[in-house]
Amino acid sequence: MQIMSNRIQLPDLKEYALNYLARYNNTEAGLVKLLRQKVNRWIKQIQKEDDQDYDEILKKAYDKIDQIVNELKQNGGINDDRFIFSKMPSLIRAGCSKKQIQERFIQKGINPSLIQSSLQEYHDDHLELLSALAYARKRKIGPFRQRLLKKTAELKDREQMILARRGFSFTISKEVLSMTHAEAEECINKIRSL
Repeated sequence: MQIMSNRIQLPDLKEYALNYLARYNNTEAGLVKLLRQKVNRWIKQIQKEDDQDYDEILKKAYDKIDQIVNELKQNGGINDDRFIFSKMPSLIRAGCSKKQIQERFIQKGINPSLIQSSLQEYHDDHLELLSALAYARKRKIGPFRQRLLKKTAELKDREQMILARRGFSFTISKEVLSMTHAEAEECINKIRSL
């Protein structure tokens, strides 16, 4: 623990970060956010006890967080690239398009250029098609439709809009909706091998 004044002690942020990373994989920005939330909760709790100004302590705590995160980054405890590759297969199996995958990683605070390079490394020619099929199966549209409905233009447009809202291109949605059930199942089995 780091003593900030005679009676105020900052929680052991490094130990908290290591315990968290032992259980969960996180990004650099995610860990910074988590540690700052911990410090803010701690400051709010001690402010209830007395009404001093804790801006200096907060600034020192944030500097300590930056040191901890940089140390963990250098030691390999945090690696955004590793985080991307650990989450990518589950996002594909969940039926996320590349646009959605990019957006989720940006929301996690990962650098967009790192995301782009990782997507290119992970790129499979049929990746988008496999994701679209997984989503079609989940929503029971296209080749996975349960009821034998007449393939009308209205139904086709509705299903294309469902896929488009998920971020898939017109060509991908057209290809998915034109597949037979057997072809789609064969492609879905490729996803399970990821």
